[in-house]
Amino acid sequence: MRHQMTFDARKEAQHCLVQAGGWITFHQKEPMFAFPTAEEKRTYMTLMAEKDVDDNKKERMNAT
Repeated sequence: MRHQMTFDARKEAQHCLVQAGGWITFHQKEPMFAFPTAEEKRTYMTLMAEKDVDDNKKERMNAT
């Protein structure tokens, strides 16, 4: 069974997808992120969460 998520067009999302071992596929003519196991999907979600935290820190630093 493949594990899928909604497609995210952001460059950093696609970079994290590759790092986590996923790929882009199509389901009913819509692009989707696919992962071979739930573990790779969790890895992707962790990488994206870390990226969001880093981006928020950078924004706060630039605001001051």
